[in-house]
Amino acid sequence: MALRDVNQEWDRCLSRFLEYSFKGALGGLFVGMMFFRRRLWCTAYFSGLGAGCSYYECEKKFNNLPRS
Repeated sequence: MALRDVNQEWDRCLSRFLEYSFKGALGGLFVGMMFFRRRLWCTAYFSGLGAGCSYYECEKKFNNLPRS
């Protein structure tokens, strides 16, 4: 595996992390506004769910890479 491929995977993982965290925060804000009075804990919870999902996907991706 070339170093370039690993760098591309890291870039994808970082962008996926930011995307999922942001989408989770927006979803948490929406749920908090619709159903709860306090929005901060709901936004933080959903943002953490998004970050955890992206971490899981990146971990699967890196474990399946061929080793050289």
